[in-house]
Amino acid sequence: GIMVGGPGLGRRRSRCWDAMEGADQQQAQGQKKKNKEALPSIDTIEGMLKRVYRILAVDGDYPRDRLRAGLKLMGYLEVDEAVCQRLVTALIKDRHFMDYEEFCSIAVDYEQVYMQKLVEEMIRFDTDGNGELDKDELVKLLAMEGITVVPGIMLQIIREITEGQRDTLVGIE
Repeated sequence: GIMVGGPGLGRRRSRCWDAMEGADQQQAQGQKKKNKEALPSIDTIEGMLKRVYRILAVDGDYPRDRLRAGLKLMGYLEVDEAVCQRLVTALIKDRHFMDYEEFCSIAVDYEQVYMQKLVEEMIRFDTDGNGELDKDELVKLLAMEGITVVPGIMLQIIREITEGQRDTLVGIE
């Protein structure tokens, strides 16, 4: 089977139940009409991947423009379009559809590539090069993402995150 590791996996699986419930009902109605085999269980990551693939596939192939929808069904609340494009372009080039193995590869790699992108952005905003983001650097990073922080609050947020131990965020590596 397909093995997936990394932080957040438990959250992703639990949110998946809610996201997939409506799609399951629609799929179940279609299943009755078409008399196809039952959808696989989402008790495993492999089962979840199979289920998402079957729900969104068209004639057995998965359209590249449905990748974000598939990742959302897997529990990602926000899906980064640039990361999706990077993965799709690297694997399937300019084809419009992917097969099951390609879909699984992209879905499994998404979190790692997304985290790599975040680290690259953090390094870019670490203007003094000390490997930490101070309040001013963090404000600039959040502004790039469209988040406006109330003046004077960022230091309080950093202290809350670090449980009062630091005035900067550490760990840009």
